[in-house]
Amino acid sequence: RNLYRRIEAITPVLDPDLRNSLIEMLTIQLADNQKACRVDAKLQNIFKKRTPGTPAIRAQYTLYNWLCSNNTQQPKEQPAMPQ
Repeated sequence: RNLYRRIEAITPVLDPDLRNSLIEMLTIQLADNQKACRVDAKLQNIFKKRTPGTPAIRAQYTLYNWLCSNNTQQPKEQPAMPQ
């Protein structure tokens, strides 16, 4: 992770379907209560604690499953490797 020489850019997302997909992906990421952490002033990772009684959510797996279930395209055939 680059915490010191980071460049971030923003741009409007005008397509409503794409905007909704991005919001859903962000919602999944923010719901993570297994591996999510924040960095404090001393640059230490502070892991997010799961509230008792709430389901375990691991964003990496949840996002992968969401992407698979929302994939409307057929997988592309891989091109042959040159010899």
